[in-house]
Amino acid sequence: MPIEANSDILVDSIKRLMRRGAFSHLVKIINKTHAADLSVVFRFLSPAERLRLFDMIRDNEQKGNLLSELDEHLFLEIIEGMDIGSIVEVFKTMPNDDVADLIGKLDDEKSEAILKAMPGIQLKRISDDLKDPKKDKRIRVLYIVARILIR
Repeated sequence: MPIEANSDILVDSIKRLMRRGAFSHLVKIINKTHAADLSVVFRFLSPAERLRLFDMIRDNEQKGNLLSELDEHLFLEIIEGMDIGSIVEVFKTMPNDDVADLIGKLDDEKSEAILKAMPGIQLKRISDDLKDPKKDKRIRVLYIVARILIR
């Protein structure tokens, strides 16, 4: 079966279960679906449906994987609906270079608020990771991390 057909089936199934309010079935599907496949589904949902579906994910590591896979505008939409503490809890489960990539997509104010709320040890690791010349990271994130570490 072609990949597009599988995606269509998954999108249709999730939309149908959401309409029916079959949340226990949705949670089972979400837990069994790879983040890359879920990111495709998110493209076909309304903003309210995306937030509802994201909130059904209980595992912060799975949330982090999904955030890394989402298109940038969808990532920003989801992050906007989350409080700083929840974002930090998800980011704690992620590799530091992925966190740096995601933080680099945010505006300075949101980036700084998240970085301030992160544990110092992870902040230091993100800073170290950003200094690696082999990594192509946004210098703006390093600047924000440095400002926080200096304080």
